[in-house]
Amino acid sequence: SQPDIYVWNLIRNTLFVGAITFVLTYLYLHSSLADKHIPSAVYSLVAFAIGLTLAMRMSTAYERWSSGSKHFNELHNSITFLCMKARETLSNPEKEILLKHISLFLSNFNETLRNLDDKKDLDIEQSYLEELHNIMSLFTDLYDSKEMELGDMNVYHKTIQDIIVSAGSCVRIKNTPIP
Repeated sequence: SQPDIYVWNLIRNTLFVGAITFVLTYLYLHSSLADKHIPSAVYSLVAFAIGLTLAMRMSTAYERWSSGSKHFNELHNSITFLCMKARETLSNPEKEILLKHISLFLSNFNETLRNLDDKKDLDIEQSYLEELHNIMSLFTDLYDSKEMELGDMNVYHKTIQDIIVSAGSCVRIKNTPIP
């Protein structure tokens, strides 16, 4: 699982850095360099560089979290609006079909965001996009059979577009490596 992989990588990297530090310290103390004095300006410069690097990394991580949170909230709001609009304009059989497709979309989208395997990623991504296509097909069929007005069809179409944009943004943020 992902937390186990993270902990293992953290322990492995910590041990690697510790071993390098030990070897360098040992070599420094047992060489003629130990008698030489390193100016304190070097320590200040290294501390400044490390601090600047950490600040930039934290800023990037926060921007990524903030952007992901914004797009996820947009996705939530669009799906909530879709359900509210369906409740007032659709009959019971169509509502049940729509809720089934929305449930499958959310399940597949959840798998897309949690998936770590790139090979499976395309199949899962196709399945959540397929559910959005099924939802749009339901609305198109209702419009073609004159059970839905053009204004409602346009609202549903715009909402599905918003869902696609927000979901795509969430997936893009997930797939963007942290520098």
